[in-house]
Amino acid sequence: MHIVKRSGKREKFSGVKLFKSVHNACLSAEMNEKNARETSKNIMQEIQKLAKGKKEIKSDVVFNRVKKLLAKHNKECAFMYETYRDVS
Repeated sequence: MHIVKRSGKREKFSGVKLFKSVHNACLSAEMNEKNARETSKNIMQEIQKLAKGKKEIKSDVVFNRVKKLLAKHNKECAFMYETYRDVS
């Protein structure tokens, strides 16, 4: 599967990259390591379900879904995830 970036550029979807960004947002929100890993794992599973059978998906769709899922777990994590994207 490919992800379509905001710029229109397409690249191969990286589950590792997404896991790391969610994990880092959780750690930045002072979540402990065990919970950060578990939250990241759960989010990855949901994104895999969302993307199943698709050849490509827009990064905004993934971003908004991750943000929504993170907010259910921890609003501070969702804020950190969103803030990092705005800065990068």
